[in-house]
Amino acid sequence: MEVQPTRMNLINLAKRCKLAEKGLSLLEMKRNALMTEFFSHLDRAKEVGEELNEMLQTGYTDLATAQMIHGIIDLKALSLGAGPLRKVDIETKNIMGVVVPSISSVYEVEVSMTDVIHGSTPLDRVRRDFEKLSDILLKYGEINETLRRLSNEINKTKRKTKALENIVIPRLILQQKLIRMHFEEMEREDFFRLKMVKRKKMKR
Repeated sequence: MEVQPTRMNLINLAKRCKLAEKGLSLLEMKRNALMTEFFSHLDRAKEVGEELNEMLQTGYTDLATAQMIHGIIDLKALSLGAGPLRKVDIETKNIMGVVVPSISSVYEVEVSMTDVIHGSTPLDRVRRDFEKLSDILLKYGEINETLRRLSNEINKTKRKTKALENIVIPRLILQQKLIRMHFEEMEREDFFRLKMVKRKKMKR
C-alpha cells in the first residue's frame, strides 16, 4: 500500500534541509580554518627543513674537524660515554578538533667534552651541534605529523561537504518539490470534482 505524503512530511523535510544547509556552512568554515592552519604549519615545516639542512652541514663539518684532530678511533671511544641523557616529553594539543602532538626535550645531564679526558673544544662544538640537531629533528617530526593529521581531517571535511552539497541537500529539495507537486495535483483534482458537483446541481 502506497503511503501518501502529508503536510507534516513537507515541514519535516524543510527542517532537515535547513539543518543540512547549516551543517554545510559550518563544515565549510571548519575546512577553511583547517586549511589556514595547514598552510601555516607548511610554512613552518619549510623553515624547519631549511634549518635542519643548515644544521646537518654545520654538524658534519665540525665532526670532520674533530676527526682530523683526534682520529676516528679516539672519536668513537669518546662518543661512547660522553652523550647527554635526554628526556623527551610527548603531549597533545587540539587544533579545530584535531589532536596533534606537542614534543619537547630536556637535557637531564649536560656533559662538556672539554671536561672529558682527551676532550677538546671541537668535540664540545660537535656535541652542541648534534644536541641542536636532535631538537630540530623532533620539531620537524612534530610538524610533519601535525600536517598529516590536518590533511586527513581536511579530506574528511571535504568529503562530508561534498556529500551534503551534491547528494543530501539536492535530494531533500527534490523530495520537497515532489510533495508540493503531489499537493498541487490533489488541489486540481479537488477543484475539478467540485466543478462537476456544481454542474450536476445546476442541471437538477
